Amino acid sequence: MASIRRCTGSAAARAVLAGGLLLAAVPGCDPSLYKKTKLDLYEYRAEGGARLDVRSIHMSFKGKDTAPTMPVLRISTKKDGSGQFAFTRLNHDFRNPFCYSVGMGMFDPMLPLPASPAFSATEISHRDSDPLVYYGIGVQYFSGGAQAFGYKNGSSNIGTVTFSGTDKVEVGFYTVGSTLSFMARKVGDEGFTTFATSSYDGGLGPFVPSVGGANLSQRNTGFGFALPVIYYNTQAGDPSLEDSIADDVDCAWEAYLDFCDAYADGDYADADDALLDALEYLDGAYEDAGSLSDPKRRSTVQKDLASAISSLEKARAMIGDERPFRSINRLVIKGFDKSAEVLPEIRSFQTRL
Repeated sequence: MASIRRCTGSAAARAVLAGGLLLAAVPGCDPSLYKKTKLDLYEYRAEGGARLDVRSIHMSFKGKDTAPTMPVLRISTKKDGSGQFAFTRLNHDFRNPFCYSVGMGMFDPMLPLPASPAFSATEISHRDSDPLVYYGIGVQYFSGGAQAFGYKNGSSNIGTVTFSGTDKVEVGFYTVGSTLSFMARKVGDEGFTTFATSSYDGGLGPFVPSVGGANLSQRNTGFGFALPVIYYNTQAGDPSLEDSIADDVDCAWEAYLDFCDAYADGDYADADDALLDALEYLDGAYEDAGSLSDPKRRSTVQKDLASAISSLEKARAMIGDERPFRSINRLVIKGFDKSAEVLPEIRSFQTRL
């Protein structure tokens, strides 16, 4: 089995898309171990008329006409009525120490925010806890601002912080020892505010993250989620075969974001190098998948990875012709989306989904 290869990306990759800043000032966050990740519908639940989708929202990107769009995960409603909610998990485990943040709010200008008591949220759940132990940060929006609040196992707020003049907030968690800290900032601000803390039991296993929204009731309103950031500071123990495969897929996705960065700069050599990095990770995942014990699962995973590898190899051939970003990106996204399909096949998760 291949060992886990921790991907740190290029120096240029250590700046969050759309102008976010590094979490270097946050205790427990090592900028050299920064990872980009992706929000997608890996495993999700929606009830009462709520729905989830991923849209490409055009964002200003280095002033280039060839600017890539930014993927925004949206949770919205298609009808009026109380009790609507939806959550989806991220394809990562968090082990102590870690640092994680995600942006939420009005990232899609065509999707108005719902009024209180609706709230967007991110939660982290102990994978091995029974009954389930989870922590969350919710955000409610009001005219001219937003308020973030922390909670544990559905208990009342354990801390709040309010921001004026914004409809987008970044929230997240970091660990130092046995203390879990809750943090938030207005999108574009340099520093986070730590507004709550809680002790936690590291013996309950790694955390599984998710994002979602609850108490939705107004038709054609909802939340957008973007700018996910992870710092992996440690990998506890020897990785399992499944963790090695999943980590390689994660690293391939990070290489995709490097590809976007390079192509927006017109640096076709670096764009090609980013796809080469992605192919190296996917080749490693394919090799590891050959050791999966279940023949049906082994066949499914390797088939998806082979399809992803084929798409990226075709995209590399197009880069040499300096084809427009959108035409190449369609093929690249096809490959990466196919690679992401292996994740539910190799990992089981316990969350509030």
